[in-house]
Amino acid sequence: MPTLPLASVLLLGFLQISASQAAVAPARIEVEKNSPAIKDGRLVEDIGLETLGGVFTPLARRGHEIPVRASEIFACGGDGQREIWIRLARGTHDVFARNHELGWFAVGSLPAAPRGILQVNVTVVVQGSSIALEAMETGGARLTLTRGKGPKKPR
Repeated sequence: MPTLPLASVLLLGFLQISASQAAVAPARIEVEKNSPAIKDGRLVEDIGLETLGGVFTPLARRGHEIPVRASEIFACGGDGQREIWIRLARGTHDVFARNHELGWFAVGSLPAAPRGILQVNVTVVVQGSSIALEAMETGGARLTLTRGKGPKKPR
């Protein structure tokens, strides 16, 4: 009986997975290369996002050794919401505006759902000297993640 190379066996195993069984990879974007928040293999600043009222909510805390993966699940606040905006920063203050802003990021392609039903897992990934952001809908929908200027303000 002939033997197959390992790569062929892995490929055959991969081809036998149905589309409904395949895991959806999170949307990912690199936020900051050569971050000053990383020194000697540790975080020296918190990395987090802005929540209601301009509060800085840390996901990855200073003092942790690299690599770091820190996640939190957020529910959508509106009926049929198709995108959410994440405002990311690094720093040590409780007030978002007093920290160093890393940017606005749009999580798009959200499936329409009633308020509070749709949940998005937001993850900060710190590896080497870089910070990345990931987003994944807990139900498995494929999302997009892009850098932007923030949500459009009503006129």
